[in-house]
Amino acid sequence: MGSAHPVDELGRVLPDAGWPPGRGAVGELERVRRFLNTTNLESGADRLGSPAGVRRWLRAEGHAVPRRLSTADVERLRRLRERLRDAISPGAAAAGAARELDRLTASVMFRVRFEAGVHLEPAGSGVDRFVGWLLATVHEATVAGTWGRLKSCRNPHCRWVYYDHSRNAGGAWCATDACGARLKARAYRTRQRESRS
Repeated sequence: MGSAHPVDELGRVLPDAGWPPGRGAVGELERVRRFLNTTNLESGADRLGSPAGVRRWLRAEGHAVPRRLSTADVERLRRLRERLRDAISPGAAAAGAARELDRLTASVMFRVRFEAGVHLEPAGSGVDRFVGWLLATVHEATVAGTWGRLKSCRNPHCRWVYYDHSRNAGGAWCATDACGARLKARAYRTRQRESRS
């Protein structure tokens, strides 16, 4: 009996970027969210684990696939993913992400396009073109005010990225019935132990 979910070469279930239902981002920002959710921190499964994995993922998501893709390119994409996730996380991780993001994206070039409204368009090729697309999308989301609603789950073992559709943008968990319930129960048990001490 086969698994209903795709697995990596070690048999770990690969992440489903569409999870949880109803927490997808608006417009092109959803494609950024899907990039940030290409790894499962709890199991270690990673859709960007190899050049072949990156090619499969880019193709499946409708992005151009670079002719050449080195292990250094793969590492750069993985580091970019982690620093972008840090940038939307509360606390010290966000503060430390900017310097490395600047370094990881320094080679990306853009041109300004006026057709169909003023926007940035990546001018490079290969991995730089994909990174440029990511940056242009993040920039547009920042201008539109939607970037701040892209959040990383506060469960440090999860950090799954979701779009906060709540009115006050006060969400903390990828899914309340998953991480929210788990961490609330853990906090309750801790308070009970402390009150008995």
